[in-house]
Amino acid sequence: MLDLSGLKLQSFSRAAVAGILACLLLTIGPARSQPSDIEDFYKGRNVVLIVPAAAGGNLDFSSRLLARYLSKYIPGQPNIIVQNMPGGGGMTMSNYLFNVAPKDGSAIGLVYQTAGIDETLGTQARYKFGEFSWIGRISPSTSLVVLHKSAPVRSLAEMKSREVLFGSPGKSSQSTFVPTLMRTVLGYKTRVIYGYKGAAEMFIAMERGEINARTGSLDSIMATQPEWLKTGEAFALAELSLEKKPTFDGVPLLRDLAETDAQRDVLDYMASYTAFGVAYAGPPNMPAKRLEAFRMAFDAALQDPELKAELDRGGFAYGPETGAYLQELARKFSSASPDLVKRVLAALEEQVKQ
Repeated sequence: MLDLSGLKLQSFSRAAVAGILACLLLTIGPARSQPSDIEDFYKGRNVVLIVPAAAGGNLDFSSRLLARYLSKYIPGQPNIIVQNMPGGGGMTMSNYLFNVAPKDGSAIGLVYQTAGIDETLGTQARYKFGEFSWIGRISPSTSLVVLHKSAPVRSLAEMKSREVLFGSPGKSSQSTFVPTLMRTVLGYKTRVIYGYKGAAEMFIAMERGEINARTGSLDSIMATQPEWLKTGEAFALAELSLEKKPTFDGVPLLRDLAETDAQRDVLDYMASYTAFGVAYAGPPNMPAKRLEAFRMAFDAALQDPELKAELDRGGFAYGPETGAYLQELARKFSSASPDLVKRVLAALEEQVKQ
């Protein structure tokens, strides 16, 4: 069983500590809060921040925004350069960050939220999710099951007897494993249609009636079709997350639809990726003092009112979390019992085989 007990309470206490720390850093200045060797290392140095997506998207924008403020709070104020490395649903960047990127504190990356699940699935992951040097998170993710108004069903109950077609860009996407879990764990009649390049194409396909539904992050949905949920063109049917979001009252978590603890454990394991959301990490075995400098700078940057205002203007969710919390969660995820992992793989058997 993936034991997540106590993590929510701990995250609030860490967030409070991060806020106090940020106030201190804003008052006394970043360079004075770290030993001089940290400042000496970073002064005049270029640090690469690698993004697993093409330029111009949400992840690229938020990372470039973060880079400006992160540099402000790292002793020595290094020049942080954003490098785009799309490919493999984040796999290319994760493999590079873990195995190739320098481990001296001069390279960090946005680790795609499903990286832990990709490792579990035994795909092309060449990394250990729990061994990344976690720095912090801008916001968690909310994954919604969105049904178009023209779909042949109007409720989850009807989906037990009538098939619903979901769109997905590929086998390793969360757009695939969510409807797959709905079918294999919860007994809903879902089928995945592959080949769509992204959210925009899937929404067009829903309008044409080629597919009936899709799953995706709330940020992605709001960036592509912000009016659909407001006008009733589509509606949220269920939510994949570890905790309920007040934004969607009356929309159940998939875990709450489980009939047994065994089903719930599988769904919780898969939903844990949403806790990572937009999160940053360094390679394994970063020097401890440099990792701590990054964590302190990240916490301070996320408390900077100017950064918060820019995120808000850009329509980005805000829900910071500390690197220490993410490190603990990643290690628990990676150390799940063999029995639970076996049941997860069985639930995703079709996906794993592809």
